[in-house]
Amino acid sequence: VQSVAAQIVIAINQLTTGVTPFGYRAGAEGMLAADLAEQEVINEILELHTQGVSLRSIVETLAERGRVSRTGKPLAVTQVRNIVVRAAA
Repeated sequence: VQSVAAQIVIAINQLTTGVTPFGYRAGAEGMLAADLAEQEVINEILELHTQGVSLRSIVETLAERGRVSRTGKPLAVTQVRNIVVRAAA
């Protein structure tokens, strides 16, 4: 498991090692490429967070909208928190 700071460095350098951060896909030669569908979810998360919606409520709202993780399961509160923290960095 990588720290959020490590994920940011990897994302900035567009390199993949281990788990690819939500919102990106591993491209050619280990370079990160934006995943447009996941980027839309990230934008929704950040918009809801800006409106003052709690992380747990964001997770519930996304589930109601059918927004899920790569595994097809609802996003976890921790995952949403990591997205918010990564965006603030």
